[in-house]
Amino acid sequence: MSENNCTANFCANLGKIGCDNAQCQFMKAGNNSHCMSPEHPPKPRQSDKLLAAYFANWGQYHNYPYGPHRPRELAAVMPQLDVLFYAFAKFDTDTFQLVDVEPKDKEFQEEIVEMRKEFNPKMKFVISIGGWSFPSHSFSVMVSNATSRKAFINSSIQFMTSRGFDGIDIDWEYPCSDARVDYVELNCSDAGFIPHKDAGGNVKNCKADADGYLALVQELREALGKDSWITVASQAAYERSSQWRLKEMAQYIDYYNIMTYDYVVSATATSNSTGPNSPLHKSSSLSGDIGNQSVAQTITDYLTAGVKANQLMMGVALYAHTWWTPDAISKGEKWQTFGIPAQIQGKCCGPDKKTYGAKFGAGSKQCGSLMLSEIEGNQLQVYHDEETQSMIALNADGVWMSYDDETTVGKKIDFAKAQGLAGVFAFDSSMDKGAMSGDYTVMNVMRSHLDAKDISLVV
Repeated sequence: MSENNCTANFCANLGKIGCDNAQCQFMKAGNNSHCMSPEHPPKPRQSDKLLAAYFANWGQYHNYPYGPHRPRELAAVMPQLDVLFYAFAKFDTDTFQLVDVEPKDKEFQEEIVEMRKEFNPKMKFVISIGGWSFPSHSFSVMVSNATSRKAFINSSIQFMTSRGFDGIDIDWEYPCSDARVDYVELNCSDAGFIPHKDAGGNVKNCKADADGYLALVQELREALGKDSWITVASQAAYERSSQWRLKEMAQYIDYYNIMTYDYVVSATATSNSTGPNSPLHKSSSLSGDIGNQSVAQTITDYLTAGVKANQLMMGVALYAHTWWTPDAISKGEKWQTFGIPAQIQGKCCGPDKKTYGAKFGAGSKQCGSLMLSEIEGNQLQVYHDEETQSMIALNADGVWMSYDDETTVGKKIDFAKAQGLAGVFAFDSSMDKGAMSGDYTVMNVMRSHLDAKDISLVV
């Protein structure tokens, strides 16, 4: 719902949860086209399909005007959500006790609990544990025996109940993973990156990781009972998901949040040609494993494995992957495809300088990625690839990107509904167009398509 005259109400309501003067000034400047408040409630749900989003606790560090993204920025979109996942908590690798990642996590969680009472009391609030930057090896050790699993489960339940959460989302990335090095960035200098070595999952015995994961969700369900949510953030690639006990795990969880994005990423030392971030269907211009991957194929893989459609949540990425393709500017329409040779731009920070990721955006500063809110401008040429339902764009600096916009997201939501999926989720709320102004352009499109009875009537 769009309201253009509710700035005062919006700021007044935000004031109850600590709205600062800068944010109110931002709203008074007219950045509130989708302002929402209890005086301007959302329309009643027209569908039982779920809309979820991940709130990233690192969004607070996004630079203005793309941030900071804090709980108060959720006020305009919270009435649209059925579920909000808080990303992330982690656990101590020795005691398996849950701990906060960021200093403001507890404060942020309390704000969301209070906001929910006012803006959407029916919304579920779920704590997500793990994430890409958390060592896969720690999960592998934790699930390997009953004692460590029990310690983790007891701590998780205590954390969940004491913080006002309705469930637990496990984000292990991922069982049977190879060893890797993750970096914590302090600043853009070479010395500003702290390496964290991850020994990976149990590569020598993938079955042990799969069996341990199954035991974890089974024991977690027994401890939680039937009323609390359990979700699992799961892999899109068949080579990974096929190593899981998907059908057996489904007995004990509510939903798989399938990360149907990052099919091709740029910020690696080997990603020397462009590819789709989240192709709904396969691209005829790509071959090999990359050419065989798509969102549709991933959903088919899960259904074939015996998971019911109504236990699947399809992921929507609110960001682009970017490569530097300076030659594409002079090649006419040839940039409007996948598989274009890329060059190392060298404008990222630290170890990322040697990858094919293009320069980071001004808000998120993540190599090889742009939030949807960062894409606009810079003489952008845009092309809609009908085959994959992806957007392709090229800017004046030769940066090539693949992402989803309102059109392609609508197609994906329609697909999810046609397949009978439980719903969809966005990753993450801070990245949407208008996240700071309250517009939440793409997430509102997601809600509209989920609710539409006749999709042709969706504006």
